[in-house]
Amino acid sequence: MRVFAALLLLTSSLFAASPATTASPRWKLQYFYDRDETSFTIRDLAFSSPERGIAVGVVIENKKRPHPHGLSLITRDGGAHWIEVPLQEYPVSLFLLSDNVGWMVTTKGLWRTDEAGRSWKKVKGMDGLHRVHFRDEMRGWVTGEKKLFKETSDGGKTWTDVAAAKDVATDAENTYFDWIEWVSPKQAIVLGGHVAPRRDYFSDANWTDPERLSRRREWPGLNITLETKDGGETWQPQTVPTFGRFARFRSGKVLGSALSLVRFTNYFQYGSEVYLIDNKGKSGRVFRDARRNVTDVIWHGDSAYLVAVEPPGKMYQLPVPGKIHVLTSPDAKTWSEMKVDYRAFGMNATFAHAGEHIWVATDSGQILKLM
Repeated sequence: MRVFAALLLLTSSLFAASPATTASPRWKLQYFYDRDETSFTIRDLAFSSPERGIAVGVVIENKKRPHPHGLSLITRDGGAHWIEVPLQEYPVSLFLLSDNVGWMVTTKGLWRTDEAGRSWKKVKGMDGLHRVHFRDEMRGWVTGEKKLFKETSDGGKTWTDVAAAKDVATDAENTYFDWIEWVSPKQAIVLGGHVAPRRDYFSDANWTDPERLSRRREWPGLNITLETKDGGETWQPQTVPTFGRFARFRSGKVLGSALSLVRFTNYFQYGSEVYLIDNKGKSGRVFRDARRNVTDVIWHGDSAYLVAVEPPGKMYQLPVPGKIHVLTSPDAKTWSEMKVDYRAFGMNATFAHAGEHIWVATDSGQILKLM
């Protein structure tokens, strides 16, 4: 398969977005953490079946001396009702293997549940983790900062470095591995990158100085991919210099096809671009819109979906929540806006799906379901 070669050559523009409002269905709000003096940032959402799902995030008290704490939400009825379960550490991401078994990455390590999220047990202390993926209860991989890419064959008790990650010719301090996507039982893709520290006048520009921030151009770096075609026994690295960072890679309805999301962190004409890689290995841009900063992509059924934030003006880098938009396409070429609850807002949103159902979680403490 030529998916990797196409992923590293996302340069041509083939299609333009054509937003148009559709009548139905619509995205309805199932959960909203709307409480005085506190806010809830959902970090990840996962469903193991149409009925059972878990969301994890951090609650922050809006006081002079905030005391953040981890919190998870559990549903057994597809999101109609949610049960709150406190967490001992700050969560980062989730992976659910079944209705009962799952893993949670935190800022200090890896946790496992055998009770559908009702309780968690720490299996490994480790800093800088981003994501985890298990093929079964014993075999798994984790990604993270400083070239962290490790594997386990005993359920996460012990981990060993994947040699291919260390072979990438970049310094560990500024190299990370993040997204893991299994395309087939034998083939998987890991996305990563390397960004050298800025050494210009705009290095320390931040949101408190919008004018200076608006002049800080996108900084070039390396996008890195690791590929296995033998179920994780061996991995092959590839790198390409580029602007923007690979944020998502979602395998498609046709074997070998995929959607890839590229996001820009500094000033650029667009906040994001979405590419389609077909089953012949050809790639092309299928969506970009200055009014829609895409934060996640997914295939569901016979359609592709994008979730995006409407940026405040022309500066999508500012940490200011915007209205949530969801777009869909039957061919990943012509996109239509869907109806979304008017209360949906945030700076980031992520998809989750199971069976015929699909959800969106926002970093403003909201969960929506397509109904």
